[in-house]
Amino acid sequence: MKFKKGDKKIYDEAFDGLSYYQTTGEVYHTNRSKYKFHKFYLEAIRNKPEPEILDIGCYVGTELFMLPRPNPKAKYWGVDISPNTVNYARILAKKRGENNIIFEAVDGSKPFKHPDNFFDVI
Repeated sequence: MKFKKGDKKIYDEAFDGLSYYQTTGEVYHTNRSKYKFHKFYLEAIRNKPEPEILDIGCYVGTELFMLPRPNPKAKYWGVDISPNTVNYARILAKKRGENNIIFEAVDGSKPFKHPDNFFDVI
């Protein structure tokens, strides 16, 4: 499956076990690698009443959108150095009806605003 660079249609089609590889414009299957991470992630948040999950370098939020969500009280954070991709991630989250994901543009040369041990999964 090929898409043109900047094609917004890819994000409507590339979330069910697929990821978009921007440099080649190809979509690739990620279920095998995701299975191990999802198993670890689900175990890490199992007994947390309101888990906090952080994705560093979230780009447009693809990884956060693909995570299973067994706990409706969980809060997901996506941070990236690019304000443009963070803004697009916010647009996608709104379009998808995601109301428990927060996207922030951060400056990697400055201290992170959250205290140590704030997040349950990074």
